[in-house]
Amino acid sequence: MTTILNKIKGWEMELLAVALLMLVVGLMFPYRMPLFGSFVAILFVYATLNKRLIIPKWTWLPFGGVVLFILWGLYNSQVNHPLLSRELKNVITVSVFALLLYSLLENKHKFDQFRSTTIRLLVLFTTLVSTIGLIKFMASLKGVEFEYFLVTDGLYPWGSALVNDTNYYALGGVIGLTAYIYAVFEEDRFVIKSKLHFIAGLIMAANISLAGSRRGIALLALVIIVAGTIWFTQKMKTAIGGSKKNALILLGALALLLSTVTVLKVRHTLWLIKPAVEMVGLDYGQFKQEATIITYRYMTILDDEMVFEDYYRRLWNEESTVDMSKIRSLNSRGVESRRVRWKVAMDMYKGHSAKQKLLGSGFDYLQVYEAKFSYLHHSPDYPHNPFLSALLFSGIAGLVVFSLFILQVVFLHVKYLRQESFFAAIFILVFAFNLISGNTFFSVKLVSVLCLVPFSYRKVFRESE
Repeated sequence: MTTILNKIKGWEMELLAVALLMLVVGLMFPYRMPLFGSFVAILFVYATLNKRLIIPKWTWLPFGGVVLFILWGLYNSQVNHPLLSRELKNVITVSVFALLLYSLLENKHKFDQFRSTTIRLLVLFTTLVSTIGLIKFMASLKGVEFEYFLVTDGLYPWGSALVNDTNYYALGGVIGLTAYIYAVFEEDRFVIKSKLHFIAGLIMAANISLAGSRRGIALLALVIIVAGTIWFTQKMKTAIGGSKKNALILLGALALLLSTVTVLKVRHTLWLIKPAVEMVGLDYGQFKQEATIITYRYMTILDDEMVFEDYYRRLWNEESTVDMSKIRSLNSRGVESRRVRWKVAMDMYKGHSAKQKLLGSGFDYLQVYEAKFSYLHHSPDYPHNPFLSALLFSGIAGLVVFSLFILQVVFLHVKYLRQESFFAAIFILVFAFNLISGNTFFSVKLVSVLCLVPFSYRKVFRESE
């Protein structure tokens, strides 16, 4: 037993990175197995036998308060909703994993090892899943569907997505792409040792673009703009070298490129698109349908009143041939659909008794949401905002505790931003995404785990303080 424990000890950081990887891949690939919970349980047994567990200090009190209010909400619920058992499991597994992170991340060397392994695994597996997604998308253009990816309602995921929730699928891809960008900027030899490493970035970006998620494409644009600005600034400083002539040449070339892109339209390239599509053996009609559906969702970010048939006509210069009865309900309202849910949450809270306003009314609101929004085929449904959910199930007291905890998380990320920015960047992407998508703090385990990573920073970076 001692020999086995010693062998595992040498792989602790890699095992923690694998656990975190499971949460990201779990957003993208339907492996349909409770891998994270089982894996965390094994790590917990190891840490217990090896006497490695450390009891967190008083700084963890806000997190403890969040857990207690979740448990109170579960206890205070009158209806036994299927989502509640999953919520309880998430509370347990996330809390145990947080304890493992705090206990095993003992110093900066180990943290750097955990960080680099996480980045490498994210790049590797996100590229793999993205490749599968693109193959699935290409097959769909030929009218081929893989039974494995059919969801429970018999529908087939859009575009390159392998799961029903295209938004979280795209989020997983954005996380992997962000890890790739960090690896390139930091010149991680594991990632950039091959001169063709840029293909991995292109595969991930293409996969996100073809997933059909408006939130995903917005995050993709944000990541590319930030990374591109940093890269371009560095290159400009090198290329200009103090020369005004070089600066004018670069700016002129950039202006010419932008003007060309803005003038060029799809109809100007139809003469090239059709033979190219048919040359690779794809069905041109199927290609136009898939391309229209995906791009239409993105265009509704700018114009939520856009009519699908009109968009198709403008895009292809012909009448639409898409059978709308075979397409999933196209939600072109975006944020408006969230505002409706947010209003329902506030109306429910206003109708609570004084005690319920203070301490909440449990998770019975889930049934109200499913009844109101069942026509959208969303089950389960909820406020799509963790703060409003906290207000409903735990009242103003629970909301205050949760808000204080999030402020503490933000403070820790900001305080140690110079020492560590990768997990801060991932936290910003995931938490911002979850603000209009998630239910509670624990509904998406990746959100809660990323909030808990910085609680180890004071111990890890104590030498640099």
